Amino acid sequence: MKNRINLNCLYSPDNNITKYKTGETIISKGVKPDGIYIIKKGLVKIQRELCGDGNFTTEICGVNDILGLSELMNNEIYNINATCITNCELYYVTRKQFNKNISITPELYIDLMRYLCNRIDNLEKDILVQSGFDLSERILRLILILSNKFSASEGRVSGLRIYKSDLAQLLKTPEKSIEKEISKLISENIIIDSDKGISIKNLGRLKAVCNEF
Repeated sequence: MKNRINLNCLYSPDNNITKYKTGETIISKGVKPDGIYIIKKGLVKIQRELCGDGNFTTEICGVNDILGLSELMNNEIYNINATCITNCELYYVTRKQFNKNISITPELYIDLMRYLCNRIDNLEKDILVQSGFDLSERILRLILILSNKFSASEGRVSGLRIYKSDLAQLLKTPEKSIEKEISKLISENIIIDSDKGISIKNLGRLKAVCNEF
C-alpha cells in the first residue's frame, strides 16, 4: 500500500535537502529531534531494540516516508536508529516549519493520520519478513519489499542492487546461510547475483512465489 497523502504543504524553499551515502546514520537513538525527515530518494532501514536482544530491523522506508514524526509530535527522544541502505536524499523540515505548516493548513492533520495508518499496514508487512517463514521466503519477501520501495524512489525495479551481506544484516542471519538460499533462487531463475549485487530477473515469478505479498 502506498502512502496516499499530500506532503506538498511541508515543502518550502527553506527546507534543506540533505544527501547521505549508503551506511550513513540519519537518526541515532537517544537524541531529541528538532524536525522531521522526508525521504525524497533511496531506502532507509529503521532499527529498534527488541526485548534487550539487540537492534533489529523493524521497518524499511522509501520515498515520501517520514522519519521522526511520532517523536517530534510527542516531544520524545528517538527510540530508533535510521541508517541508509542506499544513497539517499532527504528533506529536513524543522519543528518551527512543521508547526507553522500545520497552523496554516489544518487538513494536514487528516493527511498525517492517513499516513500513519498506511505506515502501520506497511509495518505489518515488513514484520512478516522477520518471522513465520522459512529463510528462502524471508529473503524473497525482503527483496520484494525493497524492490517496491526502490521503484517508487527511482522509477525502476531492475536497477535494485543489494548484496548478500546486506540481506544477512537485515535478516539477522549468517551470510553463509544467505548464500545457500541465494544459490537456490538463482537456479529457479528468480534473481541474478553479480559483482554489482543481487537484482530481480523475474518479478512476476517473485510475486507469485510470495503470493503477491
